[in-house]
Amino acid sequence: EYMGTTLAFFFALRQPPRSQMLSLARRAAMASRLVASRLLHSAPVRAAAAGRQISAAEFAKHNNEDDCWIAIDGKVYDVTDYVYAHPGGDEVLADAAGSDATAAFRKVEHSPEAIAEMRKFYIGDLAP
Repeated sequence: EYMGTTLAFFFALRQPPRSQMLSLARRAAMASRLVASRLLHSAPVRAAAAGRQISAAEFAKHNNEDDCWIAIDGKVYDVTDYVYAHPGGDEVLADAAGSDATAAFRKVEHSPEAIAEMRKFYIGDLAP
């Protein structure tokens, strides 16, 4: 009885994260959104965003996984199309939506490739 209870508890803890349980169709839809996002965040679009100032009030409106903006070091990133593709899970970005994620970002060591990929999502700077 004790061993069965212990094993049941152990396997309950080992359930995969929600991000790994998404259906294949949903993953395909997210992949197509990501491709569209890459096209939208081309170099000319990023260059135009470089001077954009985003108010704290506007920034705070984008605070959920379906409309997800985060700020890192005063730079604002629209990561809506990347939430479900994030290697750390969708909860990481969804929890930081509409807020300054600098501290959380610095806690994890990100590869140079990950930092380069962030540039695609840059939309402007937080207004002082």
